Amino acid sequence: MGNKTANKNKRAILVIVATYTLVGTLWIYFSEESLRWFISDRAAIIRLDIIKGTLFIFLTAYLLYVLISRYARQLLVSEGGRIANEERLELALSASKMGVWECDLRTNAIYWSPECFEILGLENLNHSLDSFTNALHPDDASRVMAAYTQALSKQIEYADEFRVILSNGDLRWILNCGQGKYDKEGKPLKLVGTVQDITERKKMEIALKEANELLEYRVRERTEELEQVNLTLLNEIQERKRVELEIIHYRGHLEELVRERTTALEARNKQLDAEIEQRKQAESALRNYAQRIIVLEEKMRRNIASELHDEIGRDLTALGLNFSIISNALSKDSREKLGSRVDDSICLIEDMGRNVRSMMTRLRPPVLDDYGLVSALRSHADQFAKRTGIAVDVQLEVIVPRLSDEIETTLFRIAQEALANVAKHAEASFVTLSLIGGDGRVRLSIEDDGQGFDPDLDRPKGPEAGWGLTIMRERAESVEACFSIASKPGQGTVVAVETGKDS
Repeated sequence: MGNKTANKNKRAILVIVATYTLVGTLWIYFSEESLRWFISDRAAIIRLDIIKGTLFIFLTAYLLYVLISRYARQLLVSEGGRIANEERLELALSASKMGVWECDLRTNAIYWSPECFEILGLENLNHSLDSFTNALHPDDASRVMAAYTQALSKQIEYADEFRVILSNGDLRWILNCGQGKYDKEGKPLKLVGTVQDITERKKMEIALKEANELLEYRVRERTEELEQVNLTLLNEIQERKRVELEIIHYRGHLEELVRERTTALEARNKQLDAEIEQRKQAESALRNYAQRIIVLEEKMRRNIASELHDEIGRDLTALGLNFSIISNALSKDSREKLGSRVDDSICLIEDMGRNVRSMMTRLRPPVLDDYGLVSALRSHADQFAKRTGIAVDVQLEVIVPRLSDEIETTLFRIAQEALANVAKHAEASFVTLSLIGGDGRVRLSIEDDGQGFDPDLDRPKGPEAGWGLTIMRERAESVEACFSIASKPGQGTVVAVETGKDS
């Protein structure tokens, strides 16, 4: 900017001098020739020269006045632009929280703009290089000076981030950018640059790093929980040897799902440097995986119940018939010797049949498939009341048309889990089980008069209670239903699920 202004001033001066010289030369030459052509009297010519000289002085004075006035206006405009540019520069530096500095390498004297003192926050900062280096953090001082020396030796620009220690002992992060000025021989003369306070940016980077670490911890924790679930499923599979091949198939499928999801989550973690929103996506992916486990578990329960009915139930029935035939075919002497053993075997077979049917009911109640949700809830409530001694008030409406198999199964499993929690934790004496429908919505609720708890403060006692609430919520979300739990100490608990009939 300074070079452009100087060039304009030089051009204006040259224009004034050239104009004055041209006008004077033309005036002297043409006026002398004109007088000699028309007048021959020497005295008259002298008088006219005096008049001509006077006119020349006035004309040149007027011309100089006009040119100098124009030059003065140009100087005023140029000076106003320079001042405006300086004001804009100061405004830009203030808005960006930047300061300008200049270091004379011959004397090590440093000029600091007013913004530098505010940015660096140093009361004892003077115009010496030592006052600046003394304020550097001990861990950053050697690196900063090495970058400074390398930039001068290689004649390159440099930028560095470091910490300074304020007068009150606090730390502040600074971004320092500089460029050297050199003579014709390449010897450094001075160094100019800017400083900027980046403390807030560094705090945000640290907070982002901590958030990423926390998210990675939660993902690992969730992965471990899923691995524990897989281990539990594996133990159950090993206990059912008669259906080992079928269960091994599901186990391999589940393990493959876990590996795929774990790989996807690990890949997702690498992209969490700038966007916290991705954490919600990872949690959503985990919820989807939990929903898939619920679907697979229900399918496995149905298949196991079917296998028990088709294979074990059939064999037990045939075995019972065989023993009945044998019992009837025994002679009197043989009956006296073996009759009690045969009768005991028949009773044992009947007990085994009842146990198999009970296991089938726990795995997949046939009444749910045959007669629907209302009948299944009523049957389960009756069995719960007989088993626990807790009175159950059943208020069930028949939903027409019948809900989808997925929704009926979800609502039945939630009711099962809620009643199990009542028996384990509520210390209740009365439970109300209700199912109502209307306006395209279906609402299932389980309300007890037990001891209750504070959902925001009390943590469930034991791992089973915690998993029970989680599983109920995830089952509801799997069919896009709304799950809620309302409870207060001493006022019982209400578990509710609400969904659309056409979900």
